[in-house]
Amino acid sequence: NIALAVVIVAFMNVVGTDVPEYLDAEPVIGWIEPGSPAEAAGLRIDDEIVRIAGREVGTWSDVQMAVGTRPDRLIRVEVRRDGEVLPFDLRTESVSRYQMGYAGFQAKILTQLDMVLDKSPAEKAGLEAGDVILAIDGAPIYFYQFLDTVQRSAGQELLFTVARNGETLQFPVTPRQEGEVGKIGVMQVPKSVVKKFAFFAAVGQAVQENLNNAFLVITFIRDLFTGEASTRQLGGPLEIANFSYAAFQMGWMALLSWIALISLQLGILNLFPIPVLDGGQIFVLVIESIVRRDLGPKARQVWMTIGFVIFVFLIAFVILNDFVKRLPNGWGSLVPF
Repeated sequence: NIALAVVIVAFMNVVGTDVPEYLDAEPVIGWIEPGSPAEAAGLRIDDEIVRIAGREVGTWSDVQMAVGTRPDRLIRVEVRRDGEVLPFDLRTESVSRYQMGYAGFQAKILTQLDMVLDKSPAEKAGLEAGDVILAIDGAPIYFYQFLDTVQRSAGQELLFTVARNGETLQFPVTPRQEGEVGKIGVMQVPKSVVKKFAFFAAVGQAVQENLNNAFLVITFIRDLFTGEASTRQLGGPLEIANFSYAAFQMGWMALLSWIALISLQLGILNLFPIPVLDGGQIFVLVIESIVRRDLGPKARQVWMTIGFVIFVFLIAFVILNDFVKRLPNGWGSLVPF
């Protein structure tokens, strides 16, 4: 399983995949949602995040992982502001039924037009799919501001500055009124880049990526036992099926990425010292090598029985947990105390 995960990711790295550009960018805050934990903590736009919960972060991908795996937690966020590193205590919130951590800040994400509708204000103005929006009316504009700016400007001419094929162009666009908001007839996505490596670099990158993911899996399991992670973040067969279908709809590269992640997780879990798993067999061999004798048939039978009970309990729990997450109050809907 672990080897398969490395092979899949290496293959994707050789072929090349489209990834949001900001994920590998320096973790400089470009937007803070009003009323969010980030605003309450005192963070500002242009702060560069240095460490989260004592762990250094070098990219926005690191930031998302550090925050997303810590819902409803008080964490120390250290930022560089005016050349000085300042600490801030930020209490994350949880979003979605998976209880992912949320802080309310985002990167300086450039907006790319994925689709321009026929006969829309955007098409009439000359905008095209693939254009990257740099500014509106001379002010830099980022992904999370773009939609709000357009919706608030129905009937008002806006001057779009865009990047296209290495050139910087300007187009006046007037959002038309649709209901209570303005629209220009585009579908926008974060600007993406093609991530591609030579063969040996692709393999090295695949190993590193899987090591990072393995660290997250092991850390999450540890946090489950210490109570710092929620069972809502666990996914059983139903959740795996849901995510698999969603990945399938996104394209074969997304599906391959999902298969690699599931394969890695299965490989790690299979190494845990539960008797019916490979890790349990390895554990027995280690014990036998220490005591320098084989365990008797009776001891092995007891060991396997314990493992079987644990395994059945875990399977039943994750399946039930998949259903419970869909209830309004989670486990509180079944266990009111």
